[in-house]
Amino acid sequence: MKYISILILLFTIISARGQVNRTADKAEMSAAFLEKHPSYQLFSLMQSGDAAKISGNLEQAEEKYIEAIALTKKMVEQGESFRHILYPSIFDSYDRLAALHLATRSLDQAEKVYKESLDLRSRLLPKHSIFRASPYLGLGQTHFQMGKLEEARSDFLMALQIIHRSTTSFVKVDVFLREAHAGLFEIYMALGDRKNAYRYLRRSASGGLYDGTEQIPDVFEKQARYYLHTGNLKRCAHYLQRAKVYARKLTFSPVYRRVLRTEALMLWTERNYANAGNTFRRLAESYREIVSKSFSRMTEMEREQFAGDLRYDTELFASFVLARYEAGDKTGWAGSIFNNQLFGKGLLLNEINKIKTQILRSGDSTSIQRFHEWEKMKGVLSQLYLGGKKNEQQITQTEQAIEILEKNMTRHSQITQSIRQIPDWRSVAAALDPDAAAVEVVRARRFTPNGNYSFSDSVAYLFSYVTHDANAPEMFALADGGSLEKRGITYYRNCIVAQLEDTRSYQLFWGSVQQHLQNYRKLFLSADGVYNQLNPATLYDTIKDQYLLDQATVIQLTSTRDLLQPRSGPGRKAVELFGNPDFNSRGLITSRKTRAIEAASLDQIRSQDFQDLPGTASEIKSVDSLMQSRQWSTRMHAQAHASESELKRVDNPGVLHLATHGYFIGGTSSSQQAMIRSGLILTGVHGDNDREKSDDGVLTAMEASTLKLDETELVVLSACETGLGEIANGEGVYGLQRGFTVAGAHNLLMSLWKVDDDVTRQLMKQFYTNWTSHGQMHTALKEAQQQVRKQYPHPYYWGSFILLGN
Repeated sequence: MKYISILILLFTIISARGQVNRTADKAEMSAAFLEKHPSYQLFSLMQSGDAAKISGNLEQAEEKYIEAIALTKKMVEQGESFRHILYPSIFDSYDRLAALHLATRSLDQAEKVYKESLDLRSRLLPKHSIFRASPYLGLGQTHFQMGKLEEARSDFLMALQIIHRSTTSFVKVDVFLREAHAGLFEIYMALGDRKNAYRYLRRSASGGLYDGTEQIPDVFEKQARYYLHTGNLKRCAHYLQRAKVYARKLTFSPVYRRVLRTEALMLWTERNYANAGNTFRRLAESYREIVSKSFSRMTEMEREQFAGDLRYDTELFASFVLARYEAGDKTGWAGSIFNNQLFGKGLLLNEINKIKTQILRSGDSTSIQRFHEWEKMKGVLSQLYLGGKKNEQQITQTEQAIEILEKNMTRHSQITQSIRQIPDWRSVAAALDPDAAAVEVVRARRFTPNGNYSFSDSVAYLFSYVTHDANAPEMFALADGGSLEKRGITYYRNCIVAQLEDTRSYQLFWGSVQQHLQNYRKLFLSADGVYNQLNPATLYDTIKDQYLLDQATVIQLTSTRDLLQPRSGPGRKAVELFGNPDFNSRGLITSRKTRAIEAASLDQIRSQDFQDLPGTASEIKSVDSLMQSRQWSTRMHAQAHASESELKRVDNPGVLHLATHGYFIGGTSSSQQAMIRSGLILTGVHGDNDREKSDDGVLTAMEASTLKLDETELVVLSACETGLGEIANGEGVYGLQRGFTVAGAHNLLMSLWKVDDDVTRQLMKQFYTNWTSHGQMHTALKEAQQQVRKQYPHPYYWGSFILLGN
């Protein structure tokens, strides 16, 4: 026993010094000795998890903590002591795992595990045990990050109440108090109550007892941030320097990133712009390191929450660059902006496709089976979402089951986690022809480094671009982005819908682009913000009496990273055509010539009497006849056969053409919700109530993401407003666009406004004729638009469709 105690003491000292590899080695060496002593074994597992976490191996850390929880449950069942001289509470295994979820922004999972810890402690620990406070402290942090400030405040105050009433002896009470006070400091800072923030800051910084490698730099960073917000830059710099000493070894911790962010803001405030820029770049590099080592092992929810943090800091840097640009400092920033977009934009989409490809090509039947189970569960979740509040409990259970399945799927598959080569602007420039330019559009809110240190409602747009022979990217800005997002886009859409002459939109949205890039005939555009809501080809240059369609070829991409992907060869010469569904509606039905449905909520979708679309029958017959004449195999699915079940059975056709009603319901910040708030209406939406839930006539974007389209060259969404969705700046459009891209489609042809059936049929016929003649998809669409324009001059008719992809 004495040997084990000495070994673990050595183990702890090594860990405290940051020698994490030696810590892990000692943990393995002691395994045989610890087998007979559960309390020591539990301590060893938690220390091994801590060591893995510090070194950035988050997957191994999670495994160790899960092992520790399993041992904790076993110890509880066997009636083991709840305390040990070397470690105060066996329930800390739960808090370690929850803290890891918190660090990776898996907030729902963190909340769940902290609540499990709270339940165990409440049942098994003495009434006045200080260790009942621990899960409240964790829940406070979790609810704070969720934005639930009142719940977080209640959690921390409950923790303080338990601490003050505690009768537990031989415990470092200061450690518990410091964490509660620090949490309340954050809440009052967020509320703008600096008086109470300072009160709790002083309390969190008092005393000399610290627990854990992250707590010391965390306290110093909070002090630095407080003095930054109150304008005392000297004190801010003092505490930042102290925080940096302790944080430099914690490169995978959120504390490290907070220290860098606060330092960058302080330097910005001091007008030390060069060093502020360098610090922002180091912050970006810390995100890249995490992505290269751990991103593939995160669940989809964890990746999304991590990407949210990345988007915040990326936008903060964009705001800094915007401020420097508007102050006349226009050199040296464009490259960083371009590289940040290359790295971060579409990161989630790129990662999902990477994981999917690796699993399906692995040959590992177990992993492939898990992946298909995951796809099915996503479909079930989509249907539960459509059911609304009555399914809340099932939704929670299904979401948790999907999280567990994702963990098992990635942990036990052969997904590689080697260091990735992050591309930069030079790679994109090398991929361009001499007459082409690649443009990254960046929406940036203004941020003033003083006062509350928060984003304002004032918006600008940055354009960073490269050309084939560029020595460095260049950049320009549109200062009044707010005007574009309000009056500008409203005017544009009103002119389109009312078929009026648009004399202003070209100059508003494209004048600066034309000024800087008029010498390039081909523009690869990665849009952001309001630029996702318009078709550049329809912008009318009143000076030259030309549409942009005639001036240049604008190819829209999810990211300029797409230019670095290997060009896919010709797909299968097979077309699946869906149109003219039998909605089986109740009551009198009339036909209509456009394909948009309007609903204020999901609950209203199935209750509508969908009007028949006879024009789509003619459309798919026309395409069917044309493609057969070009030696393509075709299959038509109309009326009863234009069903969700038949669509879900398609297997990598060269082209998937869908002509039916589309829907889009805005107003959500949740990406999961956004993926069910857009979709397509198919046969049987008003069918029998006993119809299978997986075939209810509503194909959501979430369900679309599980279709087999990895070898599909083109998906045509010949329905209204299928190009719309919730815009997540820096990530793209959540909706059908994202769903079919995740499914594997190489290119998407979709619409931005209501479509006239007769014109759509003509446009599609011309497009397919041109494409099958010369094989150039973007050229084929441009030619089709020019051909249709001869009969229908207004862009309302010929400009609805955009082609996304390369």
